[in-house]
Amino acid sequence: MSGSRLGAMTQAIFSILLAVLSGLVHQWKLGLVGSLFVPLVLAASWSYGKIIASHGVLEEDSVQTGAKVRIRSRVHERKHFLADSDILGCGS
Repeated sequence: MSGSRLGAMTQAIFSILLAVLSGLVHQWKLGLVGSLFVPLVLAASWSYGKIIASHGVLEEDSVQTGAKVRIRSRVHERKHFLADSDILGCGS
């Protein structure tokens, strides 16, 4: 489990606990109604964690693609630089 996904789940769990406990402190019926929504909130935070994880994978793929493009451009740049220096007679 990645750090961002773990953070989202931790935040969701503590938000649920805080909401239910504050509902129980104010009025026990309110706490019971709040506890009915626990599965809904957990499902929503689980799907949010999945979305965060998929964005991390997409970001990693784009970074790798960018690195490949950078390497290819450097190789291409060197080939043209060496070809230009041979044309000018600067090469050894």
